[in-house]
Amino acid sequence: NIHEGRRMVEAARKYDRIVQVGTQNRSAEYIWIARDKVRSSEFGDIHFVRVVNSKKRDPMPKLPDEPTPDGVHYDLWLGPAPKRPFNPNHFHYTWHWFWEYSGGDIVNDGIHQIDLARW
Repeated sequence: NIHEGRRMVEAARKYDRIVQVGTQNRSAEYIWIARDKVRSSEFGDIHFVRVVNSKKRDPMPKLPDEPTPDGVHYDLWLGPAPKRPFNPNHFHYTWHWFWEYSGGDIVNDGIHQIDLARW
């Protein structure tokens, strides 16, 4: 989210670090060609852009809560999210599908298409 992004920038400045963030596809040649055509007004004035993300996801199995794995600082990982017992479905990649931690697939994968439309 924006608040956490700003906190990351503050931390990078405080500790004199360089941070790079990227999104997928900006380096693809076909994207540069499309971007240049849009910027040259080849398509005329653009008033509306729709992005679509229709990636099919496999069903996620229901897993029981379990002890937090060794080496995982779970309270730190949860951050401001509501406290809950450790569950593998709420960790690693699948955390994207829970509103407590994410905005779903639109912020997981859809952001890449939105970025291209904004660019």
